[in-house]
Amino acid sequence: MALLSNVIIDICQRAGYDISEIDVTQITGTVDGFVLSNRSTARSMIEELQKAFLFEGIESGSTIKFVPINQSSIASISVNELLPIGSDEDPKYLEIGQIDTNDLPKTLSINYVAKTADYQQGTQEAIRQIADTGEAETISVAVVMDNDTARQLIEKIMYIRWTKSVSFNFSLPIKYLRLEPGDVISLVDTTITHNIRIIKKQFSGQTILFEGEKIDTEAFNQTISGGPISVIGGVVFDPGNTSLFNLDIPLLRETDNNAGFYIAAGRVKTTWRGAQIYRSNDNITYSLMSSLPVPTVSGSSLTALANGPHNYMDRVNTVDVQLLYDDQLTSTTLDNLLNSVNSCVLGDEIIQFQTATLIGTRTYRLSNLLRGRLGSEQFKNSHIIGDRFVMLQPGGNLDRVLDSAGSLNTSKYYKPVSVGQDIIDVTASTFTNTGRGLKPYSPCQFKSAKQVSGDFILTWVRRTRFNGGWLSNSDVPLNEEREEYTINIYNGLVIVRTAIVSSPIFTYTAAMQVIDFGSTQSTINAKVAQNSAIIGPGYYESL
Repeated sequence: MALLSNVIIDICQRAGYDISEIDVTQITGTVDGFVLSNRSTARSMIEELQKAFLFEGIESGSTIKFVPINQSSIASISVNELLPIGSDEDPKYLEIGQIDTNDLPKTLSINYVAKTADYQQGTQEAIRQIADTGEAETISVAVVMDNDTARQLIEKIMYIRWTKSVSFNFSLPIKYLRLEPGDVISLVDTTITHNIRIIKKQFSGQTILFEGEKIDTEAFNQTISGGPISVIGGVVFDPGNTSLFNLDIPLLRETDNNAGFYIAAGRVKTTWRGAQIYRSNDNITYSLMSSLPVPTVSGSSLTALANGPHNYMDRVNTVDVQLLYDDQLTSTTLDNLLNSVNSCVLGDEIIQFQTATLIGTRTYRLSNLLRGRLGSEQFKNSHIIGDRFVMLQPGGNLDRVLDSAGSLNTSKYYKPVSVGQDIIDVTASTFTNTGRGLKPYSPCQFKSAKQVSGDFILTWVRRTRFNGGWLSNSDVPLNEEREEYTINIYNGLVIVRTAIVSSPIFTYTAAMQVIDFGSTQSTINAKVAQNSAIIGPGYYESL
């Protein structure tokens, strides 16, 4: 492994340049390996690196300056400062061009030296899903990289190709002499800002003519994971459809404490090679949301799981589930079960199963169950035939989609596009993220003690959404902005009083009872929930 800047310097010095003539101060990153099978010129070697690391070389004074394409804007210029270009009879101040997008690739592949496959050739692919036309194109780089880096690189290149299809011509006064090719500027036109990378500079009297291309820094913020290495050979295959599971469930990890949700992909064919997940607000314009290279073990229930205990193991009830694909479920020991093995979502309840018995083709009977895990006991009595079944392996087959609190409770469209499919062939489904991961668990040990005075003293114990393991002589962490609870007092199904308190105790006085019921009460019906600053009241516990 070597610094990219050092590799560039070495190539330039071998070509006869002095170190003082080379500027690599803006170049970052490392080179894991660089393969050259034949004698090459310094130019061709630099160009090979440019394809892999997205930088360019620019003549600047007496030096060759190497700069990354992903530059921040160094100047914000109003269109009012532009000088006329063209003829005096028909002056123009800003020319914006657009090349024919039919000439741009719809599918772009990259061949590279795969670091994780004994340095054999690997291939990753980017697909411009919103393009109706376009050819397939392949880029080859003689650089060693892992699958994720290669996939992110080809996504960046695809994005850049389509972004730079918009060109600009304009003229500025001599005071902008400092601007050079490779610099990025922001050209502000009332409410529109054009981010432009300068590609050509030419003097014309006391003005400077510039040519530029559109640049979008978002193109460089790629976190998508690389899929399995594709085998080159032009083999046509059917990847099968992808079943998308949008999981609005409690947090599985402390690091997921946000308004997002989990997603998982189920496959139906051996030829499935991963899926890209697209999201839309209007079912017209879709944007890439995530990539799922690893399938989950998933399916649906053939029987409806009956209600059962959640404070101890349910050894009575069972549920039969049929898997989408020929995967396997396995039984486990009690010790492993208590360490979160065999966790899954069934409907909206999170359960664990100790025993999985194969009873038919891809069909298992699950028994010896731990119920209502992670505060999901509210859903124990809501099961139906056809409940979704998804094994939970955070960090393995699940991805966390980040959402803002402002986007909660908004229905959106989703398309899971298998690698090898076209987005137009996939039917959209809708999903609403309610931010269940931020919703406090219901309190426990909710008790009422009537006093001689007629007052009722209500007490309870709070729970927490994560890091709630048993700690001796210590309460579980709060994990909320502040400690706060909502208490509702009921007359039948009607709420007659609501109170907000900051500690797990509330006194429902005899005077309050007279106001609410007309007299003191022998018993009361009440519910309590812990509050979230974002979600509001969490799940309620009843007396």
